Amino acid sequence: EAAAKASAALETIAEIEGLSVAEEEIDADIRRMAAMYGMPYEDLSKDLTPDKREIIQNGMLMTKTLAFLMDASVEE
Repeated sequence: EAAAKASAALETIAEIEGLSVAEEEIDADIRRMAAMYGMPYEDLSKDLTPDKREIIQNGMLMTKTLAFLMDASVEE
Protein backbone atom coordinates (compact mmCIF):
# COMPACT_ATOMS: atom_id res chain seq x y z
CA GLU A 1 0.00 0.00 0.00
CA ALA A 2 2.77 2.46 0.88
CA ALA A 3 4.63 1.65 -2.34
CA ALA A 4 1.47 2.18 -4.37
CA LYS A 5 0.90 5.56 -2.71
CA ALA A 6 4.50 6.61 -3.31
CA SER A 7 4.27 5.56 -6.96
CA ALA A 8 1.01 7.47 -7.41
CA ALA A 9 2.56 10.54 -5.80
CA LEU A 10 5.59 10.37 -8.11
CA GLU A 11 3.32 9.98 -11.14
CA THR A 12 1.35 13.05 -10.08
CA ILE A 13 4.52 15.10 -9.57
CA ALA A 14 5.84 14.02 -12.98
CA GLU A 15 2.59 15.07 -14.61
CA ILE A 16 2.43 18.44 -12.82
CA GLU A 17 6.07 19.22 -13.62
CA GLY A 18 5.77 18.05 -17.21
CA LEU A 19 8.40 15.35 -16.84
CA SER A 20 8.52 12.64 -19.48
CA VAL A 21 10.79 10.06 -21.03
CA ALA A 22 11.47 10.30 -24.77
CA GLU A 23 11.72 7.27 -27.03
CA GLU A 24 15.39 8.14 -27.56
CA GLU A 25 15.98 7.85 -23.81
CA ILE A 26 14.27 4.46 -23.72
CA ASP A 27 16.38 3.25 -26.65
CA ALA A 28 19.55 4.49 -24.94
CA ASP A 29 18.60 2.56 -21.80
CA ILE A 30 17.91 -0.57 -23.84
CA ARG A 31 21.32 -0.15 -25.50
CA ARG A 32 22.90 0.13 -22.04
CA MET A 33 21.12 -3.04 -20.90
CA ALA A 34 22.14 -4.90 -24.07
CA ALA A 35 25.77 -3.95 -23.48
CA MET A 36 25.49 -5.03 -19.85
CA TYR A 37 24.14 -8.45 -20.92
CA GLY A 38 26.63 -8.73 -23.77
CA MET A 39 24.01 -9.01 -26.47
CA PRO A 40 23.21 -7.01 -29.59
CA TYR A 41 20.77 -4.13 -29.12
CA GLU A 42 18.60 -5.42 -31.96
CA ASP A 43 18.13 -8.81 -30.26
CA LEU A 44 17.12 -7.30 -26.96
CA SER A 45 14.96 -4.63 -28.53
CA LYS A 46 12.97 -7.04 -30.70
CA ASP A 47 12.23 -9.23 -27.67
CA LEU A 48 10.70 -6.32 -25.75
CA THR A 49 6.92 -6.26 -25.96
CA PRO A 50 5.12 -2.92 -25.74
CA ASP A 51 4.28 -3.78 -22.11
CA LYS A 52 7.95 -4.35 -21.28
CA ARG A 53 8.92 -1.06 -22.97
CA GLU A 54 6.26 0.66 -20.87
CA ILE A 55 7.71 -0.88 -17.70
CA ILE A 56 11.15 0.47 -18.68
CA GLN A 57 9.64 3.88 -19.46
CA ASN A 58 7.78 4.01 -16.13
CA GLY A 59 10.91 3.09 -14.20
CA MET A 60 12.88 5.77 -16.00
CA LEU A 61 10.16 8.33 -15.30
CA MET A 62 10.19 7.48 -11.59
CA THR A 63 13.98 7.85 -11.54
CA LYS A 64 13.75 11.18 -13.38
CA THR A 65 11.06 12.40 -10.95
CA LEU A 66 13.12 11.44 -7.91
CA ALA A 67 16.13 13.24 -9.39
CA PHE A 68 13.93 16.29 -9.99
CA LEU A 69 12.81 16.24 -6.34
CA MET A 70 16.40 15.82 -5.10
CA ASP A 71 17.56 18.74 -7.25
CA ALA A 72 14.66 20.87 -6.04
CA SER A 73 15.46 20.14 -2.39
CA VAL A 74 19.13 21.05 -2.87
CA GLU A 75 18.22 24.36 -4.52
CA GLU A 76 16.20 25.50 -1.52
